[in-house]
Amino acid sequence: MAVPLDLRVAAVFSGMGQEATAKTEVLHRAFERLYRKSPELFPGMTFVTLSDYPHSPQLESALFKLQNAGVIGVFNPRYEKLEIRSERLESVLGRIRLTDQSLVAQLQELGASARAELTVAAR
Repeated sequence: MAVPLDLRVAAVFSGMGQEATAKTEVLHRAFERLYRKSPELFPGMTFVTLSDYPHSPQLESALFKLQNAGVIGVFNPRYEKLEIRSERLESVLGRIRLTDQSLVAQLQELGASARAELTVAAR
């Protein structure tokens, strides 16, 4: 069974800590960089140039699903910060581990490499 993209994105977030920027442009640029670094970890993800930054409809959908599932949350009116909820995230990571043990570690490593780029202070 293939691991869905939203679970893969959650695993990337799990490598980053408790919060990340919610700025659309920054998120999409960072995930495009991660995709270029390890495309095999993000099957089906595509990017198009939207205005002056890359945009992935699949990433947008994954973020929406994770927010609806309560894995990430945006609790600020200017939509600047994503709260990464570790208790819900562990459930998601457990689902991935049932399918592919090493995938979680690979995605968390990518998340750790993007931590500086995706901090709340990132532009």
